[in-house]
Amino acid sequence: MTNTFEVGSVEVTKVIDGSGAEFLHPDTQFQLQLACEADVDGERLPVALDDDGLRTISPATGLSARFDELPVGAECTLTESDNGGAVATAITPERITVGGEAARSTVGGEAARITVTNTFEAASLEVSKVVTTSALDAAGEPVDHGPFGFTVACHYLDRPVVAEGFTAGEPMRISLSDGQSRTLTGLVAGTACEITEDAAANLASVESTWRAQDAEVEADGTTAQGVLIADVEGAATNAVAFRNAFRTSKLAISKVVEGPGAALYSTDAFLVDVTCVDDSGREVWHDSLPFGGEHGYEAKITDLWADATCSLSEPVSGGATSVEFSPADTVELSPEAAARVEVVNHFDLGEVAIHKLLEGPGAPSVPGDATFVVSLECSADVDGERTAIDLPDGGRVTLSRAGGLDAVVSDLPQGATCTATETETGGADASRITPERIVVGDDAGFTVINTFQTSPTPPTPGPTPQGPDTQTGVGVGGDRPFGPLIGAAVAASVAVAGLMMARRRRGA
Repeated sequence: MTNTFEVGSVEVTKVIDGSGAEFLHPDTQFQLQLACEADVDGERLPVALDDDGLRTISPATGLSARFDELPVGAECTLTESDNGGAVATAITPERITVGGEAARSTVGGEAARITVTNTFEAASLEVSKVVTTSALDAAGEPVDHGPFGFTVACHYLDRPVVAEGFTAGEPMRISLSDGQSRTLTGLVAGTACEITEDAAANLASVESTWRAQDAEVEADGTTAQGVLIADVEGAATNAVAFRNAFRTSKLAISKVVEGPGAALYSTDAFLVDVTCVDDSGREVWHDSLPFGGEHGYEAKITDLWADATCSLSEPVSGGATSVEFSPADTVELSPEAAARVEVVNHFDLGEVAIHKLLEGPGAPSVPGDATFVVSLECSADVDGERTAIDLPDGGRVTLSRAGGLDAVVSDLPQGATCTATETETGGADASRITPERIVVGDDAGFTVINTFQTSPTPPTPGPTPQGPDTQTGVGVGGDRPFGPLIGAAVAASVAVAGLMMARRRRGA
C-alpha cells in the first residue's frame, strides 16, 4: 500500500510603510516565525518545520521568505518576534490554510501568501544653543563665545545611522552660535542619539534639556541623550537645548596725580584708553574712560572676557610730564580676582636762568643803574594743544649791575618751550640772545649779550645857574661824571674877567 501526502508552501512578503520607510537602514533585520498544525488521524498535531519555522530577512537580503513542504490542509499562523523597531505591525491574514481557498492556493501550485506590513515613522532632532551668561563688550552687548561645536552619534537597533546630509560611517559634526539651532532630519522613530558639546574656553557650566513632546529631561554636563519619537505632521517633536554660562573678569583702574607741578598745571581732565583681546587676538572690549573732575579717580570694568589681555594707554594726560602704569600697561585677566592698574600722572617743575653778559670796550663804563629788560615767553604742549604759560609780571625780567645781571624764573612745567627777547638794552650798540629757544628741564637757560663800543652817553645837563652858590663843590676831580671839564671852564672865565678889570684901571 502506498500513502501519498500532498504538500504546499507559504510565502511571506514584507512591506515597509510610513513616513520613515525611506530612512530605514538596509541592514535592519526582521525575524519571522511560522507555526503550523495538521490533522493527523483526527488529532491536531504541530508540523515540524526547518529551523523551527524561523526566518530572518532585511532590505539588504530581500523582504520575503518562503516555507515549503507543508502538508496541505495545515493551518498556519505567522508572528514577528523582531519587527525592526517598527511603530506598528500588521499581518494579513492572521491565519492561513495550506492549499485552502482563502489563501488563494492550489495544491502543487501557487503558494499561500501572508503579508507583513511594518510602519516606520520619520523622526528629526533639533539641536539649539543659548548662552545664559557671557562677557560683554563696551556697549554692553554679549561677546560671541562661539561658534560651538557638537558631535551627534545616533544608533538604530545598535547600528550607527546618520541624518540627511551626512556621510555614513563618519561622525556627524555641527556648529552653532548663540541663539542658533539646527534640525537633523532623515532619522527613524526609535533612534537613540547622543549629543556632545565641545569644550569651550572660560566655560562655567553647561546644562541641557531634552524634550520629546511633553516629556523633558534635564541634565548637567556637555552630553545629552535620548530616544527619538515620531514627528507630528512633519514637525520635529524631539529637541535638545544646550545652555552655557561663561566666567567673566573685572578690571579696576585708579588715577593718581602727583608731583610739585600738579596744583599749578594739571588740567584735571584725563582719558585712559583700554583695549582687551582674547587669546586669538580678537578684540572683545574697547573704550576710553574719563577721569578727573566730575568723573572721579576710580573706574571698574565688569563682565570682561575671563582670560583677556588688556592694554592701556593715556591719550589725554592732563598736561603731565610723565605717565606711569603700575604694575604695567598690559595685564592678563583672571576670573579669580579683579586685575588692578594704577595710572600715575607726574607733574615736574623746572626753571629758566637768564644771564646778562656785557662786552666791548665801553662795557666797563656802563653805569650801575643802567637797566636791561628781557621778555620771556613760554608755552607747553597740553594734550596736543600748544598752551601759553602765565608768567610773573607777564614774563618781564629786569637786570642791572646794581640789582644783579642774573635771574631765574622758576615753577615752570618741565618740557615747556621758552623764547626770550630784550626790550630794553641799556644803551648797548648791539644785543643778541643765545640760544634762540630752550626746553625747560633740558637746557640751562638764556645768555643775553650786550655789546658797548663806547661809554654810554649821559643825559645832556641843563644851563648852569648864575651866582656864588653855583660854584660850590665844582672843580676838577669832582664826583660828578663830567666835573673836571666844568671846573676848567669856570676858572678860565674868572681869569678873563680879572684881566679886563686891570686894563680898565690903567686907562683911568
